[in-house]
Amino acid sequence: MCQPLRFSFNPQFATVLRKFVPSTDASLCIYIVDSYTDDFCGAKGVEMKCIFIDSEQRYLELGEQRIEDLFQIEDRLFIDQS
Repeated sequence: MCQPLRFSFNPQFATVLRKFVPSTDASLCIYIVDSYTDDFCGAKGVEMKCIFIDSEQRYLELGEQRIEDLFQIEDRLFIDQS
């Protein structure tokens, strides 16, 4: 499990991203995920903006990068997630 707010480059995630979104800079994308270790850490490792669905409230330290359900998604799409 990666440590909160510390991310490393994930070559497998980067390869998949280039395959499906070849002409887009990852930093311009927003990835909405529900898996911290597989999706959130992978996305952050390639500098992608990410919103984590944390329905169990396990990662409160992610602050504005987390939501508890999809009803909150609209509010988070307009925040600076750098």
